[in-house]
Amino acid sequence: MILGSPSCCIPRCPRVYVTFPHNSKASPMPLPDPQPDAGAVLHRPMRVAAIGGGTGLSTLLRGLRRYVIVTGGPSANDSGLIADLAAVVTVTDDGGSSGRLRKDFNMLPPGDLRNCMVALSEEEDLLAQLFAYRFRKGDSLKGHNFGNIFVAALTEITGDFARAIQLASKILATRGRIYPVTTANATLVARMEDGGRCGIRGDPETHRKARLEGMRFGETRRSARR
Repeated sequence: MILGSPSCCIPRCPRVYVTFPHNSKASPMPLPDPQPDAGAVLHRPMRVAAIGGGTGLSTLLRGLRRYVIVTGGPSANDSGLIADLAAVVTVTDDGGSSGRLRKDFNMLPPGDLRNCMVALSEEEDLLAQLFAYRFRKGDSLKGHNFGNIFVAALTEITGDFARAIQLASKILATRGRIYPVTTANATLVARMEDGGRCGIRGDPETHRKARLEGMRFGETRRSARR
C-alpha cells in the first residue's frame, strides 16, 4: 500500500513508510532483524512503500528485498517480513543516458526506475546484470545503459512508459512494484538566491549550483510519452 500522495517536491533521499493490514491496530514500526530469534513468528506481514530517487532509493530497496515474502520457485521465502513492497520513483533526471533518451524519444527518464528494478531482482541473475550493463564503446552507444534502452524500446512498443516499467519489472521478476512519481514530463526548476528571474532547468544543473532559494517542478514544452 502506498501511503499518502507524493508532493511536488520529492526528496532525493528516500523515505520509507510501513503499515499493517487495515484490521490491525499496530502503529508503524522500524523493520525488525531479518533473522529473528528461534521460534519467533510474524503474525502480520508488513506493507512497505519507499519514495525517493537517485542511488539512495535503489540501495535501500536492495536491502529491503531480502525481507519480502516469496512463494514458489527457487527463491521461495515464506518467512519474510514484508508482504507488499512498492517504490515510488522520481522522474526528473535529464542527464547522462536517461537525458539522451528523454531528448531523442520524448519519453520520461528511465534511469532511476531501472536502478530500482535491478535492486529488487536477483543480483546474480544474468538479466539483472544485463540491465545494469553500460556501453563503453561506440559513438552512439557509449554511455548508454542497456536497461535504459530496453525500457525505451518497450515504451515505443506499448506507447505507455508506466506500462513499459511494469513489463520490464515482470521480466526481471522483481520482488516489489515500481511506479514513476508522475507521468508528466517534469523537470526541476531552481530559483537563485540573488533573485534572478531565469530559472536553472535540469536535474544535473540544479544540484551543482550554490545558493538556491527555492525549487519547483516545471513541465517541458513537449509532453513526454506516457
